[in-house]
Amino acid sequence: MEGGDELGAAIALLEDFPLENKVISADAGLLQAPFVRKVVEKKGYIGLSKGNQPELRQAIVDWTGLPQARPPEVVCCTKGHGWLERRTLWIWACGELSSYFAERFGWTGVPWCGWIERKGKEETSLHVWLAGAAFRWQLTAAQALAHVRRHWTIENSVFRVCDVTFDEDRLHGRKIGFRLSTVRNVAITLLRQLGFRFIPDVQRAVAANPVLAFALLGIEV
Repeated sequence: MEGGDELGAAIALLEDFPLENKVISADAGLLQAPFVRKVVEKKGYIGLSKGNQPELRQAIVDWTGLPQARPPEVVCCTKGHGWLERRTLWIWACGELSSYFAERFGWTGVPWCGWIERKGKEETSLHVWLAGAAFRWQLTAAQALAHVRRHWTIENSVFRVCDVTFDEDRLHGRKIGFRLSTVRNVAITLLRQLGFRFIPDVQRAVAANPVLAFALLGIEV
């Protein structure tokens, strides 16, 4: 979004999208009251709250306590990037906390919250999560974990590639950052057409055989 108003751009996109029977997964930067209110008008949402909203996080800590005080509802282990990753999820019904969210933060429709721990090869991260709005079903721990996992799949396949592989945060370009980001996203889209699972593998293949890159652009050499 040129000008940096990602929140405004996301809210504007929601106006035109058909969201029947959909669940919106939001990055921590978008998981704010105006975005949540717009989603509540449409359908359900789930997202992670990180360090950018310390008051919200503390409210959940005060309500639930630390997660290690009780057994988790669900644990899942998967293999990715050559190592095992363990995800552990705890779920709580918000009860009176839901009214507090609406009054204190302007968040409406938050019936569930909890913790999720993500343990990989090199680090362990612990986040609080929230979910709610117009779900037509009772959210289970397994469903919550599945939704958060899908969120991380998007994050890893798009934002991690931009941040880590293309070093976007360091090479933001300031005034031309929006255009540089567009070029990177086009490049990622084209590279994925070669069928490799990971972008670094595609980069190595193209470096070894530049004809592949020309073929993506429709150029015969």
